[in-house]
Amino acid sequence: MSGELPLSRNYVGVGRPPSAAVRRPPVPALARRTMIGLSSFVLLILFCLLDLNTVAYQLFGITQFFSFLILAICVTLLLTYRFTIYRDLGPSGRVYLLFIAAFLAIGTPIGITTAAGGLSGRWHEIRLLLPSLLIVASAAVAARGVLLAYGLRFTLRLLCLIALVIPLSIWFLTYFPELYRVEVGQARDYDRASGTFANPNEAGTAACIVAAIFYSFMMIERSKIVSITGVALAAFALILTASRGAFVIFALLTFAQIVISPGFKKMILVLVGGAAIAGILYVVYNVATVDTDSSRSMVKRMESLWRVAGGEVTDETTGGRLQLAMNGINAWSANWLLGNGLGSQSRVGAANIGPHNTYIAIGGEAGVIPLSLFFATIVSLLWRGWTCHVPAVRTLAMGFAVVMVMACFTSHGVLTSRELSVMLGISFGLLAGCLEMKAAAVAARRRTPRSVSAISPLVATGHS
Repeated sequence: MSGELPLSRNYVGVGRPPSAAVRRPPVPALARRTMIGLSSFVLLILFCLLDLNTVAYQLFGITQFFSFLILAICVTLLLTYRFTIYRDLGPSGRVYLLFIAAFLAIGTPIGITTAAGGLSGRWHEIRLLLPSLLIVASAAVAARGVLLAYGLRFTLRLLCLIALVIPLSIWFLTYFPELYRVEVGQARDYDRASGTFANPNEAGTAACIVAAIFYSFMMIERSKIVSITGVALAAFALILTASRGAFVIFALLTFAQIVISPGFKKMILVLVGGAAIAGILYVVYNVATVDTDSSRSMVKRMESLWRVAGGEVTDETTGGRLQLAMNGINAWSANWLLGNGLGSQSRVGAANIGPHNTYIAIGGEAGVIPLSLFFATIVSLLWRGWTCHVPAVRTLAMGFAVVMVMACFTSHGVLTSRELSVMLGISFGLLAGCLEMKAAAVAARRRTPRSVSAISPLVATGHS
């Protein structure tokens, strides 16, 4: 979806005045393709951002219920818009694609030669990684297409509307846990809310994504009430999950807005308002809740986080993550350069639960080359966001980059997380769309004859 769209329509979403070309309807074929892209974009965000596979399993015991639907949506998007790497992924997305290629090219043969099972033994990791890459590419092409067809304001409103379901579901399912009939895992922590996600830590990270989306939404709306409400609901949902890692992510994301977003004085007022509303909601929740064990569990986790902030980084205060990270580093040290092959990090430690750190997992499985490319992807996303000429897209891209950077410190499943993959693709697509609009605007100015603009008012009116 490229040159067919009228350029003036694209300017509507970034504050440019619409022209007569905006009011002309597109050709029927383009209209159909635009509607297919919009509906597929909505479904992709809904299925991935809310982790509906977990919902289907918890309600009915059906595994991977939405996986085939997500695959069908991705294929539809890529074929409808005739996906191209250069146009749809943008510079940051191309670096990410190079990282995935290096990760598989190095990790797969080493895993085949060093571990039992050969290629079939590595297939599980490949099967998780490739669909996530497909989601990234599909989300990028859909975000770019919707941005160019409907404008930025419409795109972000749609994204906010879907994202609001996350904190609302976390709150709702806290009061109605009986809706989930199937227990996920052997040691499910019912004292912490998880919403539609498999565990509270994933729910906490998703709440941080919601906050990043609404911080971006502030940049295009005159009224800040909706954005403040969205951030407050995300903060309240985060409190219910009691995820220590997500608390750190939310705090860093919030303080980063002072640098990322323009108008930092207004932003500080918004943050204070959001924190106040979240605090009020939390007090109301505590008054209405008689489950004292839940409150004690939450207080204990917050105390340990405070001790970490004071420099007491131990296995106790980090919930065992320090030892898990050290297990991953020790396994990686056997082959610093090329790693130990795909899947090797998932088997480190006595319990075989992985290092809970994406950076260590990448280095331990494929070495320093893919790890360097992964860092290059993050740097590129931050830089492209910082230099983006559209404030809302800059805020979203850089805000999500902060969430992803910090999530990599607390989880080794970032690369295969559907909610993170779809947001990564959306960031790539929006940045690519903004670059395309900027390039088109520059080209349009160059095509304008200078002699026309240089005519004086006197000559134009016939006076000399």
